[in-house]
Amino acid sequence: MLCAPWLPLLLAPFVGSFLGVLAWRLPRGEPVVLARSACPCCRTALT
Repeated sequence: MLCAPWLPLLLAPFVGSFLGVLAWRLPRGEPVVLARSACPCCRTALT
């Protein structure tokens, strides 16, 4: 079995970003996965 101590370091930014999306969108009732990021003021989709 290959020991990969660097794997958590690679996955941490992705997990942290997703948790940030959950913390922002769930209380507002917004979709988590299928919606694009948008400006909270004017709701214009970010590019």
